[in-house]
Amino acid sequence: MSDFVEPTQQSAHEAEAQKALPPVLEGVILQRQGEACFVMDTNNGEVFSVNPTAARIFEGCQQRETVSAVVNALITAAGARENEHAAVQADVLRLVKELQELGLCEPAGAH
Repeated sequence: MSDFVEPTQQSAHEAEAQKALPPVLEGVILQRQGEACFVMDTNNGEVFSVNPTAARIFEGCQQRETVSAVVNALITAAGARENEHAAVQADVLRLVKELQELGLCEPAGAH
């Protein structure tokens, strides 16, 4: 190994950021009515009212964006500081887990 190259170890935070968000399950859609946002499971008729941030995260799942892409979009949209990146990422991952638990996105490990 060269004296100029040191092995690097990617942190768990960085590795998580590069993962694609889980896909939305078939029959689950996002509806916007003015300022209101709803996630609808057309298979069982359940409707969930979500805020615009949750709607943006859900759209990220629909488009199979990376966690990092959605986090950066949310930071930009909110005018947040870069040092808030870890907190925003934690919030994104928390909501994704909730979407999975509600049966709206593929469960962890399924994709």
